[in-house]
Amino acid sequence: MQDARPSVTPLNPKTRLRASTTTEVTSTESKPVNLELYQSAVGSEMYAILGTQLDLAYGVGSVTQFQHSPQSGHWITVKRLFRYLVHARNYTLKFGSSDTSEGYSDAEWGSGEDTKSVGGFVFLLNGGAISWASKKQTSITLSTTEAEYMGMTQAAKEILWLHIL
Repeated sequence: MQDARPSVTPLNPKTRLRASTTTEVTSTESKPVNLELYQSAVGSEMYAILGTQLDLAYGVGSVTQFQHSPQSGHWITVKRLFRYLVHARNYTLKFGSSDTSEGYSDAEWGSGEDTKSVGGFVFLLNGGAISWASKKQTSITLSTTEAEYMGMTQAAKEILWLHIL
């Protein structure tokens, strides 16, 4: 897909991935996909997250939930992530000249089909990302505030680990 038409965002904001369908496609959404090819493609995208493409973390985390029985709508989303990589192929991690460190945490309340929230964080050192994560939270939260607190708890654990490191 190196010559694919680039996509400026990893996911379509209107797409909601479901166990058997996505809202991005209509007639072909429930056709099964080659399982081995799907898992291999998602694994390649996971490798990109580990190396440099932390902006793919949420999107790849979303498509990994359907590794057992992917449908064509999920495959379209995986291909869109590759198209985003074509767009972002020249993005690099850069460290600034200042001696600063920053951290950010955020959560999205009840966005999944199972109503679990997704939280994430990123920590920067001298302007470059050194640690990041995006993960579905383990329990169902009752409000945006609760989801944010759970996300900040995960970020605080990471801060403590980074401090020890």
